[in-house]
Amino acid sequence: MSMNDYKRVIDRIEPSDRCREEVLNMNKIESKIKHRINKKVVAIVSVAAVIVCGGTSVFAARYTDVFSKLINRERSIATKNDIVNYEPIAENAKVLDEPIQNVSDDISVAIDSVYCDGSNVTLAITASLVDGNLNRAENINFDTTLTIEGKSYSTLNREDCEYTWLMGSLILDAGTKNNFTGSINLTLREGCKITDSDNAKLTLSNISYGSGISDNWKKIDGDVYLEFELIPNLSIVNSAAYTVEEDGFVVNIHEITPAKITCTTEYPSEYTDLYYDEYGNEIPSFGIVVLCYDEYGNEIPYLNTDDIKNGLPVGLLTGTESSVITFKFVDKNNGLKCLKELTVDLNEAELTE
Repeated sequence: MSMNDYKRVIDRIEPSDRCREEVLNMNKIESKIKHRINKKVVAIVSVAAVIVCGGTSVFAARYTDVFSKLINRERSIATKNDIVNYEPIAENAKVLDEPIQNVSDDISVAIDSVYCDGSNVTLAITASLVDGNLNRAENINFDTTLTIEGKSYSTLNREDCEYTWLMGSLILDAGTKNNFTGSINLTLREGCKITDSDNAKLTLSNISYGSGISDNWKKIDGDVYLEFELIPNLSIVNSAAYTVEEDGFVVNIHEITPAKITCTTEYPSEYTDLYYDEYGNEIPSFGIVVLCYDEYGNEIPYLNTDDIKNGLPVGLLTGTESSVITFKFVDKNNGLKCLKELTVDLNEAELTE
């Protein structure tokens, strides 16, 4: 994927860092630290219990595969705008008994784990350079094509595409010389679903490796192909009927999966501008930015999509283990003022599988 393509996707994740830092003052450092410490303590205690009892557990297993690196990795330049929370995904992913591997003359790539809820696909992948990482590359970049149920979703052709999000990256593991870990993440557009098990195909093309923005990137000739079985787990998808409203500001929750929460938002007409698509349909503009935070004050990435549901623009929140989410409506056209906060308790949502 070129940097222009990458930026085109990333630009839909609003607002800027300045907006977050200057407007909302969300530096709840103490609660974040407590949250992280508590999670580490739980992990240590759980793993210790497994060792003492001589048994195994799903919890312990999820920290032994490639997802553990994705969960615990400090975010670098390549992943800071990632809208994926790998923790709830890891709990529902299928760890393959044997990684699916393809070794070319230059690179070895393997799929370790597969997640699919019908609307979202995540592949945990690893890679290494066959002749060694002589140039000390920190990243492997590539274009991605996923072929599922006869349809191809590709970063090579974004015209009339049936996905909202498709990103892939491979980053050098800390403390290693030639072990790269990464993921492929696909989110389909509203109304598009993968409903049946199928043999899928992952293609990596335009592969190059290097570090930063230097000119010392090396291109790998040829593409890499990996075929795998994709089995959607529709039992982890919950349709939701939940609305929170106050003073004309509204949050509607429509669907909850470990990977994404689908929602629409409304606000008073005085803050709404309209533009029209090529067919004359009215589409609300994004004059107001929606920011979301979990119960510990950690920001939950919110992706504005081009989809419309019930006449409203669809937003996607990264999956979260938090049951309480705070939605903040920020007016970009009025000094980045926060106009309203709405608290959504997902425990109160009416869920149906």
